[in-house]
Amino acid sequence: MNRMWILLAAALAAGCGMPSAATLPDEAPSIEGTIQQSSAILAGRRILVEATTPVAGREPAAYITVLPGADVLAGSGETVVRASADELVAGARVRVWFTGPVAESLPVQATAGPVLILR
Repeated sequence: MNRMWILLAAALAAGCGMPSAATLPDEAPSIEGTIQQSSAILAGRRILVEATTPVAGREPAAYITVLPGADVLAGSGETVVRASADELVAGARVRVWFTGPVAESLPVQATAGPVLILR
């Protein structure tokens, strides 16, 4: 019986948006840099990220759509927790992993997979 209550409490905590540990992809992010612009859109948020240090073969800047349900995380080092897309504001340093097709415009346009806000 006690085990059932523990499982119920854990399920309720997860449903209430309490921070929980999360993991990131093993591969390098598609872009790492500073958010230059951030705006709410009908289906999520759109951010413009400029790379901190442009790397050959990587994008120097990208317009990224962060859809509802995307993994937005925050932290540094080994420990990351769930965060809100509302924390994706101009000036924030982020790592973003793209998902799906990338429009080859200047800057590129992509959809966010996981987003890590660096703290």
